[in-house]
Amino acid sequence: MARNVFSIIEDVLNSLNELRHTLSPLAALTGGGSSAAPAKAAKAAKKPGRKPGRKPGRPAKAAAVAAPAPAAVEAAPAAAPAKRGRKPGRKAAARTPKAKAAPAGAPGAGRAMQAKYMTALRGLSIKDKAETKRIRAEQGPEAAIRFAEAAKS
Repeated sequence: MARNVFSIIEDVLNSLNELRHTLSPLAALTGGGSSAAPAKAAKAAKKPGRKPGRKPGRPAKAAAVAAPAPAAVEAAPAAAPAKRGRKPGRKAAARTPKAKAAPAGAPGAGRAMQAKYMTALRGLSIKDKAETKRIRAEQGPEAAIRFAEAAKS
């Protein structure tokens, strides 16, 4: 019993029209029932838990999350807005001096030299970086750092 595709589509359309007619009183109670509402619902179903227009990962505002009950709002006196800034009695943190490289034989000297070398490479052109790498392989990191600092200026 093979049915034509078009007759199946016609049956589905008839069923849809019957459903629309049956639900029309319900649509009148909710204030219309425009065709845009199902599209918005379908779009919202794609991204659950995310409000439209918000970037992912951003926290919700505190006022929106914990809104007091209407009765509590009427009874509570108006509070002054909270000021932002340092807590009273606290001093500003003192700046620490710039770290210096460890002496040549000290533990961590290699890491400090590597940090100086990488800092010297920053801001160089590709050609100068390649030349600095060649100098480091042949003459060592100190010579490469000197070359890189001279190439920057």
